[in-house]
Amino acid sequence: MAAETSKDVIIIGGSISGLMHGVVLKAHGHSVRILEAREPNALKAEAGGLSLGPQVLELMETYLPEDGPYGLPNTHTQFLDSEGVAFRETPIAFKVKTSSWNIVYDQLKRAFERNTLSGTGGTYETGKIVLDLMQDGNGVKVLYRDNGGKGYEARADLVIAADGGRSVARSKLIPDSAPEYAGYVAWRGCVPETLVPDELKGVSDGKLLMHFGQNNYILAYSIPSSSERMEPEDTLLDWVWYDIYDQNSSDFEEIMTGSDGRRRNVTVPKGYLSKAVWDKKLLSAKNTLPSHWFEVISASQKPYVTAITNFKGTRAVFYDGKLLLAGDAFAQCKPHLGMSSNQAALQALNLVKVLREEITFDEWEKAVKDWSDEFAYRSAAMGQFGLTGKYPEGYVPLHAVKK
Repeated sequence: MAAETSKDVIIIGGSISGLMHGVVLKAHGHSVRILEAREPNALKAEAGGLSLGPQVLELMETYLPEDGPYGLPNTHTQFLDSEGVAFRETPIAFKVKTSSWNIVYDQLKRAFERNTLSGTGGTYETGKIVLDLMQDGNGVKVLYRDNGGKGYEARADLVIAADGGRSVARSKLIPDSAPEYAGYVAWRGCVPETLVPDELKGVSDGKLLMHFGQNNYILAYSIPSSSERMEPEDTLLDWVWYDIYDQNSSDFEEIMTGSDGRRRNVTVPKGYLSKAVWDKKLLSAKNTLPSHWFEVISASQKPYVTAITNFKGTRAVFYDGKLLLAGDAFAQCKPHLGMSSNQAALQALNLVKVLREEITFDEWEKAVKDWSDEFAYRSAAMGQFGLTGKYPEGYVPLHAVKK
């Protein structure tokens, strides 16, 4: 799978989006350096469940075919009433697997770091904080420092900024594109499926469960606890509880301040949610949720909370195709459909076609923008449905479109 002309590539960001690009480009003969700002422990601190859609599955099956299982298939969405009885069930319109961030990350990182048939090199460097970048002739110069403050510079033929919603590259190139708070948070946690009450056993059959409250909703699905075993006794129920909070309220301020006293902007990670905040949320769960949902939520170890943010992507190609924005650095969609990593997978798969001159950068950018716009619309519609019980006027769900 050698490329026509090998390029020196720097990827800013070593999470799943960056690694997908690294795996694909390295497999096609390019030399790749990944610069990740965080240290390994910090990378996994916020890790939770993931939904993997068609583009991610294509990438995993193409470039990691022998790396073993990494997810569990989902086939239907099941809507439950207050007694835990399914009152509606709809098929999922496309192939989906659910997994954990850690499993997908670990598999991608191993694939990136091992030798490939092409023999092309690749390095994954943590604690490398990118400060600035600029066009430099036929390439891009990247200025960065380590955690000790020592500065460096590097040059690459191609730079891919996969450094998330608060991307350094995007803030330089599109200064007015910062993420905005969407008006609600997602509480998250998981429990072993052996502890799941009978009312929620649908997760064991590959069903995504949904419960609607008053201006809030919960969804749950099954994820593997490790990539080594996918049997029911080794799986977890992963739940997400969306709830509305005013950004200017004292409740929101309290929620986003961790047990260490630090005020977070986006996520209070596992182990840092304050006891007072969680006790208050558990009391709310006990008073408002059916007992089977309360049983699961109260049994969860190290729950965490994320303030939902989003922004629309407008451009992904800069410096005449020498700098690209990937994943959440390009656009950040509301998470109600899951599968946000599909955006980066689509970009990585199509980038190979660009580098082989099968499509242009303009066509690459249009493909990801079209996908992102539709995904953002459908995800926001799903969020509205979950929080209010109604889709936007004229909206047609995907399962109905596919009939």
